[in-house]
Amino acid sequence: MIELRVPREDVNDDTATVARWLVPAGAPVVAGQVVCELETTKTIFEVCAPAGGHLHPAAPEKAELAVGALLARITDSPEPPADAESLVEAPREAGAVRATRQAEEFARTHGIDLGALAHRGILTLKEVQAAAGLRKPHWQTPSGVRRVLVLGAGVAAMQVLDILLHDREVLPVGCLDDDASLHGVQLFGVPVLGALDRLEELWREGAFDAAIVGIGTNLPVRVAMFRRLQDSGIPLVNAIDPSARINRQAVLGQGLVLCAFVHVGVAAILGDNCFLAAHSNLDHHCSLGRHVVMGPGCLLSGSVGVGDETLFGSGVVVQPGLKVGARCRVASGSVILRDIPSDHAVKMRPPTEIVRLKSGG
Repeated sequence: MIELRVPREDVNDDTATVARWLVPAGAPVVAGQVVCELETTKTIFEVCAPAGGHLHPAAPEKAELAVGALLARITDSPEPPADAESLVEAPREAGAVRATRQAEEFARTHGIDLGALAHRGILTLKEVQAAAGLRKPHWQTPSGVRRVLVLGAGVAAMQVLDILLHDREVLPVGCLDDDASLHGVQLFGVPVLGALDRLEELWREGAFDAAIVGIGTNLPVRVAMFRRLQDSGIPLVNAIDPSARINRQAVLGQGLVLCAFVHVGVAAILGDNCFLAAHSNLDHHCSLGRHVVMGPGCLLSGSVGVGDETLFGSGVVVQPGLKVGARCRVASGSVILRDIPSDHAVKMRPPTEIVRLKSGG
């Protein structure tokens, strides 16, 4: 007798659901034959028989099993093993919609008619979640609240979503990202609705009221997405953390992301589409161009000017009154003591020696 156990398909999934048995209990199978489909949070994958014999499933369809749990046995006889009974459900009625347990639960919770989804085979959670974003938003948007779409679904987008979810005047309704493995995933309850090429389609359908770029240090993509929103006539919103401090006479552009404890000094100016990570500080009368990205803990002293599309690493310090040109790259930990022309990079010299401190005494 050979035991067939649940394999690990993804490093982040400790369980899998039996989506469909493809071979009846007791039926003969050959080595390499696909016998069932399992579903995780990200995918549906096939499981093959490791050897020939007769298949005896040990779990019914829709059962959620831990990785390594017994899935089926393969024996020399069509009769089930003495210590187990067949747990496979009876075939469904002809024409009935087939869906995984997670997909059915999601559809039931959000009022989605599975029968209205044109599909051959078995509906997955990802497909139903995508349909929810396309066909029927599952939030009841309060009057006066703007529905916001986030471009991107990576770590920067998670920061943006976290900020937006603190703002009662906006409601994030979805994300778009070209990483197919993220489609159907939910970030803080906000679904990833598909690839970026759906932007204009969703805008025409009235699925959202405004958008914001949720991409961080990849400046070319961040700039391209911002320009695409402008060209499409899609309004932009700012994501400003409640802990951020905006002082008097500060001027803010569109599409800004200001993370936790950002400080914007008196009469400072921020151009469009800037991303300032946590604890960044712009002192009085500083000026940032468009598409400037700053890592955590950057400190710009008073009256510093920064050109368009410049990227700062973490913990950069710029002395008062200096100018950093456009399209510059400034390494983490740099201390800027003189003006930096446009299209230049500032690199940190590595420490020349690292010594071990003596313990005791």
